[in-house]
Amino acid sequence: MSRRVLALLVAVVLAATAVGWLATRTDADPVRPEVGEDARYRAGTVPTAPDGAVQAVAEALPEALGYDHTRLDDDLAEAKAVMTPAFSEEYATTFDATVRPLATSKQAVSEAHVRAAGVVSSSGDDAAVVLAYVDQVLLSSAALKKKAEPVEVSQTRVLVGVRRVEDRWLLDSVDPL
Repeated sequence: MSRRVLALLVAVVLAATAVGWLATRTDADPVRPEVGEDARYRAGTVPTAPDGAVQAVAEALPEALGYDHTRLDDDLAEAKAVMTPAFSEEYATTFDATVRPLATSKQAVSEAHVRAAGVVSSSGDDAAVVLAYVDQVLLSSAALKKKAEPVEVSQTRVLVGVRRVEDRWLLDSVDPL
């Protein structure tokens, strides 16, 4: 048998094997996140992820990213309660410089909803980075009262650093992508 025939025979066998594998493999069922009646994401688990990191982000981000112009001091206190001390100081500075004046002048009310989240990386059992997909919903503002649409939705992705402090996961950074 010549080398050309042998090479062709090997190629045919490999192609037949590949076609057979593709024809008989079963695709994994698509996995969709569970969403409650309140439209909040129910965090899943990744076997290698630190326990609770994703759930903590899903619960804490709405506190950190939502605000109501009539209760900004309470909103800031609630947000800081889910953050590490160092990040809460940085957050408060940013909140007072940007969110407070804008929310007050626009009479804005905004909610944040985590639609999906997953661990990107982790350092042991006490630190992780989580990618979260967030809908920021502007429920009311002076500008919205002039529009026909009752709400505005901004979709964003954020990388969230979390740290376990005394058996509780706290936000340590929030960086939009």
